[in-house]
Amino acid sequence: MRIQALENNQVSWMIRPLYGMMRRRFGKVLTPFKVWGYRPAITLGLAGLVQAVDHSNAIAPRTKDLASLRAAQLIGCSFCIDIGSAIVMRLGVTEEMLAALDTYDENPLFTPAERAAIRYAEEMTRTPVEVSDETFAELRRHFDDRALVDLTAAIALENLHARFNWAFQIESDGLCRLPLNPALAPAGHN
Repeated sequence: MRIQALENNQVSWMIRPLYGMMRRRFGKVLTPFKVWGYRPAITLGLAGLVQAVDHSNAIAPRTKDLASLRAAQLIGCSFCIDIGSAIVMRLGVTEEMLAALDTYDENPLFTPAERAAIRYAEEMTRTPVEVSDETFAELRRHFDDRALVDLTAAIALENLHARFNWAFQIESDGLCRLPLNPALAPAGHN
């Protein structure tokens, strides 16, 4: 990691409750938030955004989180792949599905709505962003405007997380045993 992660006694009193919430939920403070901790106001704003996106209900959580995980894979963020895999597995995604995520487009394990959301995540994660009219038309067949905003926010937020973590070389926190699939293995940070 390129900068030191801050522990509870090193951060502002404003974000210590956030650290406590993470310890209760994950058993530890997540490493990226130990880095965000250098900037308490940004950390609190980000935590609020994360909560709002996580608790949005216009789209199925599994669909939204599969799309976010695909964005993390494309960026190669080991932390995001780790936590994203743990989250989707709690939503019923199997190791077989995780191993097949890179072949989602032709794989019957994924629903048509999931395929459209994952394709959208791929197109949104490209640099430059290139979302085709065909992809958006397919999204419209499955999702209303509120769901599209939720999905877009989740993918954009994942891009923020993954690029932040990649820049600081933040590695996995070991939250999930990942399947043995080269597509899920993030590129090295060397």
